[in-house]
Amino acid sequence: MDDTYLYDDWMLSLGAFGIEYNKIMKAEFWVAIIASIVQVVILAALIRRETRGKDSKWKGVFTQVNCFLLLSILANCLTFVFIQAGKGATDTSTYQALYILSYITFYGYQFLIVFYTLNRGLPVIQALIPKSKIFFIAVVVVIFLMAVALIVLSFYLILEKDPVTFAIVTVATNYLQVACEVIMFLFDLAVMTCYGFYLRHIRIQGYAFDVERLCILSRYGIASFVVFQLFLGASSALSQLYIIPQVVMSSTTLPLWLTLTHVQNLSPLVYSFIQLQMKWSLQNEKQNRLKTNMKSIENARNASNPTKNSSGNNTTLSMAASEKDKQR
Repeated sequence: MDDTYLYDDWMLSLGAFGIEYNKIMKAEFWVAIIASIVQVVILAALIRRETRGKDSKWKGVFTQVNCFLLLSILANCLTFVFIQAGKGATDTSTYQALYILSYITFYGYQFLIVFYTLNRGLPVIQALIPKSKIFFIAVVVVIFLMAVALIVLSFYLILEKDPVTFAIVTVATNYLQVACEVIMFLFDLAVMTCYGFYLRHIRIQGYAFDVERLCILSRYGIASFVVFQLFLGASSALSQLYIIPQVVMSSTTLPLWLTLTHVQNLSPLVYSFIQLQMKWSLQNEKQNRLKTNMKSIENARNASNPTKNSSGNNTTLSMAASEKDKQR
């Protein structure tokens, strides 16, 4: 087998799209690298701000949220790296290894998003439907198992040489990917619905300071849902193009496929920036809440010691009277 056969055959089957795809991937590879570096720097700054003044700083560094943000940024960035490296591979084994790694990071990124959505949405979900926690956790487990199955099937797609087996595995992978994305959509929709109901409930009941954190989670949760669904939709559509390019590709649909490529490549970067903005907003909310609590405690102390306050005021008045006598 020619060392470059797999990649060249795939690119030739895509026609004009393959040429434009190469240009897009090369440009957006560098966009992803630069944006990922910026995101890691911002995350480090937010973690430093969060752990400043604490005794056990390392404990505050490796929280679930921080680990998710770092891993998701790295997974998305590495997907670009493996794909670009695979395109320049000089032998079949290297090409196969790099594309297998790209599938692992690609599906791994999607599962990280689902797990993070559950982690962030649980406070709101439990506030509305306390007994639904087990159901949401069960759905995440199902998505994880489907993601593992997709990675295994992707191995077969890359390594399989028999055309009949390849066709069967391709169809199975396609159906499983669609099913997985539908479940992820419904899961994300359920969490977003909880966010929406919670915000509506807050507006009806009146805004309270102690629920501001949940309101922040709800607002950013809805924005995250929109971006993630754009990513899933673009990925699902492009999977059809990659599997049967001769059927779905035409000169009239070329702009659509190129737009979907941009959406698939850039939406994870937008998603990460939304999460970093949410983390910053939550930090500000926590600081404001602590200041308000300290002020309330101070006011309570002053109210519980009226004698001390009165004595302090009398002392001040006596000193002022003495000063006036001296001036006379």
